[in-house]
Amino acid sequence: MEASGAVGGLICVSVFCVGFGLLMIFARDFMWEWTHFGNLLGGEKSERTDVWDTGQVISGAILVFAGLGLACWGFSQYQSRASEAADATATAQTQLTLLQETFGSHISEWDDVDGERIFFAEPSSLGIRAQGIYYGRCRNNYFYVYVVNWDDQDYAYVPNNRPEACQPEGMFVTTWSSFGGDWYRVFARRNHDAIISPTPRPTQPTRTPSPRPPTRTPAPTFAALPPAA
Repeated sequence: MEASGAVGGLICVSVFCVGFGLLMIFARDFMWEWTHFGNLLGGEKSERTDVWDTGQVISGAILVFAGLGLACWGFSQYQSRASEAADATATAQTQLTLLQETFGSHISEWDDVDGERIFFAEPSSLGIRAQGIYYGRCRNNYFYVYVVNWDDQDYAYVPNNRPEACQPEGMFVTTWSSFGGDWYRVFARRNHDAIISPTPRPTQPTRTPSPRPPTRTPAPTFAALPPAA
């Protein structure tokens, strides 16, 4: 909107320059009356000469060419901005289609969760190349899905709400832009450990070794003495 307004203002300036330049060329009598009236108000004497008429024609031509140049540049800028906007819209539509195709079937399964709980889906187990997928419900039972670092971007699916108002605890959305279809590109600060508290594995009880029985020392054996002679 700002760019379109700037281009529109530029075109208005160019129209003014062309119009005023044409007045200076083809309405020199009117321009002289205007100049003469201004000189009278300033207490100056005025005399119309060929030099004045020639200067009006030259100045008017310069204004006309400058106005036409500004108009051409303004139209080229408008076409460039329009082309960029069309490309951005087409890219966003393509990305939205890809998001819906990749996550649509999973979202229909994840949407069954109840309560303000956070769930973590391992992307590799779903055949999705992303850093992490978080889903659950925020306040007022609104459903959300946050996809972290998919195609080098973070995305959020937040139907009937906005990312800044519905996000996992521990994730802070700073900026976001809508794709349509309840999908958003988001820029978020996150802490995995703050979002999902890992549950430690239960430890096995330490077994105390049973005491070994004392080692029995064998009784000494004595050799039999020969009978006395």
